Amino acid sequence: TKVQLMSRHRWFNLLLLASSGILLLPGQVSAGPSETLVVNISGLKSNRGQVCVSLFNRPQTFPMQPENSLASQCVKITKVPMQITFKNLAPGSYAVAALHDVNGDGKDNRNFLGIPIEGFGFSRNPMVSTAPPKFEQAAVQVTAPTSISIQMVYLPGS
Repeated sequence: TKVQLMSRHRWFNLLLLASSGILLLPGQVSAGPSETLVVNISGLKSNRGQVCVSLFNRPQTFPMQPENSLASQCVKITKVPMQITFKNLAPGSYAVAALHDVNGDGKDNRNFLGIPIEGFGFSRNPMVSTAPPKFEQAAVQVTAPTSISIQMVYLPGS
């Protein structure tokens, strides 16, 4: 009958939607950003203060504008090495900047010449000479759960 035909047609459409992953049943959550980036930080000079880590997805703000980063975390140092995790990331290119905030003020303290007096580091551990690295030098691809290591750098006098 006509009712049975419509019922079969709806059932077929539901089956197609379900098999394609589009159909959400009650209690299901739609798939969204779900990648994880684990940042392992080693080479900390001491366990005083905190480690602040900023995650960037735009070259324009890396690394000098942590207030404009995608995400930031400051974590009190309880053990060395440290591990900080960023969850629910969309697949893409990210760069990480880390700061050993020894005095806990949330700032990258510098001397009168503008040279950092606290430890710092970047994803992919690029060489740092007179300026911070470019986004491309520190960028990592996150398309699956990813783990990276950052080796902290302390300039003479820090």
